[in-house]
Order: sequence, then structure tokens, then C-alpha cells
Amino acid sequence: DTVDYSTLARGIVELAEGSAFRLIERLAEEIAGFCLANPRVQRVEVRVDKPHALPLGRAAAVEIVRDRDSGRRPMGFGRVT
Repeated sequence: DTVDYSTLARGIVELAEGSAFRLIERLAEEIAGFCLANPRVQRVEVRVDKPHALPLGRAAAVEIVRDRDSGRRPMGFGRVT
């Protein structure tokens, strides 16, 4: 009763490579939804970085936490950096 992380990772890569999202927030939400579609996944933490997106910064990034019960971020978790 474990998660096959290699299969999950391949699916995430396919999702990201085949996407045309304009917002990294949307990509993060789609990745979280993809992971939670697996019945063995109860909670996910997703971080998406877009290097060189900001002229004065290293990257634009978003980090979200979602769980199976609510589909929303638990209180006190998640941040945008």
C-alpha cells in the first residue's frame, strides 16, 4: 500500500511538459490535483520555480499544500516566494 513515486513523477513531468499555463500558480494546482487523484496520496506539497522570471531575482516561485479531505491548503501552510 505505497505510492509508486516514479510513476507519479513521470506523470507530473508529462503534465508540465504538455502544459501551456500562463501562471505558475495554475501549474501548481494542476500538479496537486494530479497527485491527489491517486487514492494513496493523502497530502501534497508542491513548489514550482520559474528561474529568471524576475529581472532582479533568481526566480518566481509558488508553494502550495493540499490534502485529500478538503482539497484546500491546511491553515498555516503554504506561501508564495
